Amino acid sequence: MSFLRHISDKPWIPDHRPTVEIHSGMATRAATTKRGLVLFLSVVTVLFLLISIAYLENTSLPEWKPLREPQLLWYNTAILAFSSLTMQYARMLAQKDNAIRARQLLVISAILAVVFLYAQVFAWHELLQQRFFASTNPAYAFFYLMTGLHGIHILGGVSVLILALGKISNDNNLDAVADMTRLCAIYWHYLLLVWVVLFALLLVDNYMVNTFWYGMCRS
Repeated sequence: MSFLRHISDKPWIPDHRPTVEIHSGMATRAATTKRGLVLFLSVVTVLFLLISIAYLENTSLPEWKPLREPQLLWYNTAILAFSSLTMQYARMLAQKDNAIRARQLLVISAILAVVFLYAQVFAWHELLQQRFFASTNPAYAFFYLMTGLHGIHILGGVSVLILALGKISNDNNLDAVADMTRLCAIYWHYLLLVWVVLFALLLVDNYMVNTFWYGMCRS
């Protein structure tokens, strides 16, 4: 039993075992990185949650006019979903020690993410051409805010992914490659989930939003 083993320990006698054996439970770098990612995603979740609540609250304003989302956003959703799918395949291949194929899929995921960002900028340009400015209507302001913040996180993910690709190319440790790919996949799936939630909010009709919000307030 561990309790009896600790009682029999003699702390006054030097332990000459290797450090790895003594501290077998020490957190690895991958575990530390994962905890950091979870903490970061928790903060981002709170941020988007607050923005979503503010969005729902502002739909009751007299000057609120629902924004007709550009058709391009549907294609953006498909692009991001496909990017997340290729990322998941890369994760599976890395776990099977197929680092070369995993790197190829990670490159495809990064390219698709860049295409997503380019399409987002094009959608903004389309709205601005129609004079849908942020100062014109609160709905427009929230649209630019939510999609802009999400785009910043996508851009950050692409930057980290490029750095990860460089490390993976120079790292012969297959376990390290698998851990890095797994963390990238977690972040990518999270961004897809956030986008789906935000896009769903943007698609909801003003009347439906108000009915839901007032029903929640009265209950």
